[in-house]
Amino acid sequence: MESDAKAVSGVDDPLEQEAFLASLPFRIFIWVGEAVSVIETGEVEVFLHMLARQRWCKSDSTRELLRQATGCYTRNWQQYQRGDLKRELFPVQEAVETMRRGMSSDEAKLLVRDLDYLAHAIARSSSRFLGIGYIRKEQQRALNQLSVALDGQMPSEGRESAQPVPLEGPDAPQHASFMPLAVADPRRLSRWQKGKILVRCVEVIDDTHDVKTFRLIANPPVLFTFKPGQFLTLELQIDGKPVHRSYTISSTPSRPHALELTVKRVAGGRVSNWLHDNLHVGDSLSVKGPGGSFSFFDHPARKMLMISGGSGITPVMSMARWVCDTVADCDVVFLHAARTAADIIFRAELEMMDRRYANFHLFVTSSQAEPDQAPSELSGRITPEMVRKVAPDFAERTVYVCGPTGFMASARNIMKSLDHPMDNFHEESFGVSATETGRGRRHTKPGAPGSVLGLIPTPVRGARLRKLVGDLDLEADAARSAAPPATPQDIVVFAQSGKEIPGDEETTILELAQEHGVHIPSACLSGVCGTCKVRKTGGEVRAEASDGLEPDDVAAGYILTCVAWAKGRVVLDA
Repeated sequence: MESDAKAVSGVDDPLEQEAFLASLPFRIFIWVGEAVSVIETGEVEVFLHMLARQRWCKSDSTRELLRQATGCYTRNWQQYQRGDLKRELFPVQEAVETMRRGMSSDEAKLLVRDLDYLAHAIARSSSRFLGIGYIRKEQQRALNQLSVALDGQMPSEGRESAQPVPLEGPDAPQHASFMPLAVADPRRLSRWQKGKILVRCVEVIDDTHDVKTFRLIANPPVLFTFKPGQFLTLELQIDGKPVHRSYTISSTPSRPHALELTVKRVAGGRVSNWLHDNLHVGDSLSVKGPGGSFSFFDHPARKMLMISGGSGITPVMSMARWVCDTVADCDVVFLHAARTAADIIFRAELEMMDRRYANFHLFVTSSQAEPDQAPSELSGRITPEMVRKVAPDFAERTVYVCGPTGFMASARNIMKSLDHPMDNFHEESFGVSATETGRGRRHTKPGAPGSVLGLIPTPVRGARLRKLVGDLDLEADAARSAAPPATPQDIVVFAQSGKEIPGDEETTILELAQEHGVHIPSACLSGVCGTCKVRKTGGEVRAEASDGLEPDDVAAGYILTCVAWAKGRVVLDA
């Protein structure tokens, strides 16, 4: 940094020049920290942590800068208290421009990325009591102004006081930090953690040509609390009939003021097409949840490999956003497969995360390569060689995979072929359900009974099922075949409806109800969401899964009718 320091304008002493550059992190610290009022204790703690840790840095120049900033930390405080070091942007820009002169363009970009990351970490720390990931409006404005200064766009006449950067209009800079959509004091908001709630659509975002994200808030406002990777069940009225369907929450609980659902339009999909065509800003709908156990909250790890295909990106995106928002002390390799570059959901945000966060590493592959794609870029289906390339330390990583059924089977077989410890392999499939093509889901451990059933249309059985599944894990089918055969005494009694219906070894209790006009709400058809639960008042059932039931539900006698079969005479409160 000595050679860089000599270029600082208006400073002759080389030691003073070096001290000026070393004060850059501290100047960023007070620019963000003082944006609201006085600098808070939490901001000081985070700043010191960022100086000491340095693993978040992508640039060696940043590491050296932080080392020198640590050495003059006390001096900077003294200058700040005397008024010699003020909250100004021009010195920040001048120091950055000076350091850039001795760097390559790539190294300069990494330096700017690191400084921007440092500023956002300080801003988030000062607002922790408002909800993790929340950034005050005043600090958001300061971050916007700082970003423009780091890019070298501030006019030279702005030495004394920089002009505010517009936050609206075509000239407003774009950032990944999110402000709450509900205008209310977050300290007084209640938290939604479970159950049914009425939400309102406040924004519809076109992610790709066939994918939309619906941003939802509650009225009155609440802070949404859930595990990254969980899903909601929507309660809709379509053509005058009640319909329930489950969709992953693509947003993250680190941004608790709004929920986001990202939905791909599916050919023949009743609900996905209805949402794309009919859910507009201002519309309200009832949702309940959250549900599902596909979340790294349940399997903490310092190193993760997230693999997704198509719209299966939504739960792992929620997890990745959480990691980046909370400055989590873990490392993520994110490998996503899409049909074409135009089909990559969240592409701009993913690329921003890759640039901004040192612990997030993005790799994207498409089955149809672009005409101008470089040979070194990834293309084609995911292979063992590709996994080794993007994550040489894959054996040390906990793997989270989500995508269509075939994609899931391929990913599972790849990791097995690499001798990955499969206890650290977790998956959630977006397969085919009986009521909505592409939306059945299941979170299973590899080889667990039921890891295939629930992803295939329920009426498809026997030889046709084997033909569709091919080489997939058929342990669930084998478990079904090994079950005791049904007898003429298998009867389902729907007490409220006054109907007694013979059961068989293939037809679930939910299917029996639907065939005979007994209304039982349903959504995932795979025992995960809990929508179809009904209380059993007598008899026994054979059940494949209970993921969608809470311990209190089990104690009260509830069963999941979508994955349950009669075992003798069973009486249900339906």
